[in-house]
Amino acid sequence: MRLRAIMIILRKNGYFHTRDAITYITFGSKPFRFPVDRVPAARKGEGYGVALILEPSQADKDFRIPILFPTEAQVRLILEAFERRDELTGRLLGRGWISGPRPYLRLHHFC
Repeated sequence: MRLRAIMIILRKNGYFHTRDAITYITFGSKPFRFPVDRVPAARKGEGYGVALILEPSQADKDFRIPILFPTEAQVRLILEAFERRDELTGRLLGRGWISGPRPYLRLHHFC
């Protein structure tokens, strides 16, 4: 697989709202748009998610499975997208959080 885009998608009211997705970065010359406006979310709660948009590559055929070899620069961009997602979720919720794999608390949350 090839990384085509990194998107940040709002999850609210039980759906991912793909129409309002934020394009963090695209790779290549073609912009990416989701084919549907919203998708039911499997998890409850509100916030933003980071989605990696992939496209098939020769490596998938060679390995006979979908496979991604991200560059170090792409990994850095993915991590940056997670930071942006956390900021957006914090603004949406009006607070930080301490649970989950990525706690998010900033000094202004205590004021």
